[in-house]
Amino acid sequence: MSFFSTLKKWLGSNETHVHVHLHVDGNLNIEDTRQGRSSDRHQKDIITNGSTVLQTKGTGMDVLPEPSLFSGSKNLLSHSERMRTFKEDRIRIYRSGIMQRLGLDIGTKNIVLAHKVGDKRKVRHEVNGFIKIPSKDGTTKQMLASSGVTFIEQDDGFVALGRKAEDLSYAFNKTLQRPMMDGTLSGKTEEAMIIMASIIHGIIGKLNDDAILYYCVPADALNQNTNVAFHDKIIQMIMGEYQGEAKINAFPINEARALLIGQVEDKTGIGISFGAGMVNVCYCLYGIEVFSFSIVGSGDKIDLDSATRFGYNPDHPVGDYKETPTSISRRKENRIKNKPFSLLECPTDMVGKTIWINYGILIESVVRGIVDGFNEHEEKARVDRPIPIVIAGGTSSPDGFVEYFMDIWGKCSVPFEISEVTRASKPLYAVAEGCLVAAELHEE
Repeated sequence: MSFFSTLKKWLGSNETHVHVHLHVDGNLNIEDTRQGRSSDRHQKDIITNGSTVLQTKGTGMDVLPEPSLFSGSKNLLSHSERMRTFKEDRIRIYRSGIMQRLGLDIGTKNIVLAHKVGDKRKVRHEVNGFIKIPSKDGTTKQMLASSGVTFIEQDDGFVALGRKAEDLSYAFNKTLQRPMMDGTLSGKTEEAMIIMASIIHGIIGKLNDDAILYYCVPADALNQNTNVAFHDKIIQMIMGEYQGEAKINAFPINEARALLIGQVEDKTGIGISFGAGMVNVCYCLYGIEVFSFSIVGSGDKIDLDSATRFGYNPDHPVGDYKETPTSISRRKENRIKNKPFSLLECPTDMVGKTIWINYGILIESVVRGIVDGFNEHEEKARVDRPIPIVIAGGTSSPDGFVEYFMDIWGKCSVPFEISEVTRASKPLYAVAEGCLVAAELHEE
């Protein structure tokens, strides 16, 4: 029995009828086109690999077959209830005659796909999170659908996915739930793996040619036992479940190494990826990994520790709290009106001060890890010239992050000289773009 067959059996035993309605705005456009709903589109049925594909004339849109993760399980999904629609000029990746190359950053909070259209790099991004919404009356379902919210319908309510799930969690003063935790897949719920697969398959979309895809994986952590090998196996299974005429050949690459080879010309230096669940660090010489490590506790830890200072209780996440991890995260991202945040100087309000202090604690732990890593690998981590440090990841996005990092770095005794510290111009997308560079360098 396959992994996902087992997963479906587990969920089926709960007698939960699930229908998925997908509509993700932004780079990825997925719309609800269920049969039976009013529509003036002219449609025709085409049979492909035993699945029915609806093709809409005059709209430039196709409806893809269900991923096998859902199909064949009446308790999970009715085929007639959910179909995926993709705008061809936005979602279809096409490079005729050669195997296309893709880069995928699978992060605790964000999933980013990098690919090329002609000579230009393009990215697609989705929030890797969900929130459960109770069904209070007969209007909830249509309200979510008409507002473009991606959701799963269950007997006792709905599970909203992606960016709009984050908006809803903030509005309800709740914490956005994640299928990943601390940089790897969460084993707390079976649903987490299905949600993860749905988001990954959706963001990849429809491929016209076989693809080589490089996806990032973390290094083993210094401060916590992590099962990176198990995480990697699950991602391989998710990739193997991708359905379509094209085949994906997927390969893992260290997250910080991918960042470095995508940003530094001679691929020598230190890459530091400040994600939500982890900080990943890798020292490379000409693109070859010399040593790497990760630290569990990054942006999410800042959010949780900061919210806890103001009374938030993670054991009882639903409550009338002044601050939650979600509200702290939005403050860091400057998404709260009249409450700007910067690391250039210590903020004057207590919430801002708390975030600023927790950033300093995080950066100090990373710098200590780098110094210890060079000392422990002294025989092979010999550096005879100044090397660059390149930083990326959503947690590094606030203004003043590089200056704050350099200030703390300058107070430490480091066994080598650095030439410069830079942050990628698009820190949220840099790892995915590095994975794409690795895919382009891949030889069969």
